[in-house]
Amino acid sequence: MVVKKYILSSLTMLDREYNNALSSPDPNKAVYFSKLAIIEYCGWIEETMDAIIAAYAKGNVKTPPFIESLNSKINKTYGFQYKKHFRPLLVHIVGIIRCERIQSTLDSNGDLTILESELNNYVVHRNKAAHTHISNVLPRYPSPSATIGSLHIIYPILKRVYGLRKNSRYV
Repeated sequence: MVVKKYILSSLTMLDREYNNALSSPDPNKAVYFSKLAIIEYCGWIEETMDAIIAAYAKGNVKTPPFIESLNSKINKTYGFQYKKHFRPLLVHIVGIIRCERIQSTLDSNGDLTILESELNNYVVHRNKAAHTHISNVLPRYPSPSATIGSLHIIYPILKRVYGLRKNSRYV
């Protein structure tokens, strides 16, 4: 299932702490909350994508060797870019023809473009946040409220992808 309640709660708390930190004499304090919000959000995206793939498999993949193959593919996928990470998982579980149908459905109303754009933006922020430290030059990151805004944009799209699994045309 695609659930945003817990990540929204975490991001809201980080946004509150970020806003409080803006008046702190330590300019780094607010940056820490921005970095943490990005890391948490991107972790949620990865976990949600894994849950979507598992939902597509549930009831369809039944034998241990194929369950192990799927779990191995999911566990070896680190990242949340659509073309590089999520689409290959979809192809692995539903096949290229059904994946094309899913993608066409998302593309027909602009959701695919929006999803790819948001994911590509946040992969840059996530990589910067995860692979740098705060030094004398303060890095720029989206505020937690901007990250919440991104959550509100991609959540309905991910939920739609999750919901498509109920239609035999896509599974």
